[in-house]
Amino acid sequence: MKKENRTYLIASSRLKASKSPIILNKDPYNLSFSSDLKSSTLTPKSPIVRTQSPSISHKRYRETSFVFFPQSTKAQSPDRKSFSFEKPESIEQKYEALKENYKILWEENQILKKEIGLISSNESTKSTLKLEGNKNEFDQLKASFANEIENLYEQLSSSHESIQILLAQLRQTIEEFEDLRKSMNYLRFNLDVNESTKDVKINLLEETLKKKIEESGTFLIEKRKLEGIIEDLNIKLKENSMKMMEKEERIELLEKGVNFETVSNTDLIQKLSKTKKQLKASEEKTKRLEEFIKSSMISKQS
Repeated sequence: MKKENRTYLIASSRLKASKSPIILNKDPYNLSFSSDLKSSTLTPKSPIVRTQSPSISHKRYRETSFVFFPQSTKAQSPDRKSFSFEKPESIEQKYEALKENYKILWEENQILKKEIGLISSNESTKSTLKLEGNKNEFDQLKASFANEIENLYEQLSSSHESIQILLAQLRQTIEEFEDLRKSMNYLRFNLDVNESTKDVKINLLEETLKKKIEESGTFLIEKRKLEGIIEDLNIKLKENSMKMMEKEERIELLEKGVNFETVSNTDLIQKLSKTKKQLKASEEKTKRLEEFIKSSMISKQS
């Protein structure tokens, strides 16, 4: 058992010493890669050819080809005549292929882990078998599984590096595209006035005219909305003025119909104070409405 543990520890230490460690216990669909790249990390490894171990009984998944780029991916001054870059669609397809390969490798690693656990548990329960034969078979299985897992991690690291190379090349193409866009803008605003530039200016003027027409349409819509709001405020102002007139008539009727012999002074004072407060509140509301209408009319005229 010491030899078996030693073989498993050697395999695990090799996996931990990998350049680009990838944790497979997490969700394989949420891929995140570091964007800090150096020239030394952009050198891809040679593709790994894996052989199937005779002791593995599970189904092997299909292999997807990895895409590798040249060793030098440093951004250089772009040659304007011979400038060409891959379309984002092709880069996305390559990225999706790498992502699918990562998913397959993650599932394969989970199956290998389960088989290692089952073999270790079954090996401990079988007491009738010979110890020497079981030990040799278990050592072979341990070594084959360790090699498979190491190959998986190496292939994942190579795919990670190829994705980093893709990201670096995409960043380079974006920088080159920005340089081209700046140079195009510079040439557009510094060419001499000729027929072609006149046509360009006419097109620009037509576009600005269309934009102005659209803006005027939006202004008309806003103007109509403001007119509707002003009409609503006028209606509310009329309603408040009618309420004020009704309250004033009611106060007059109360003053005429009050019997001072039966009603106490405190009751009269309370009623009068309430009516005065209500009148003040209604007057303040009408003033606010008038000020709002005036301000809206001034903005409308401007």
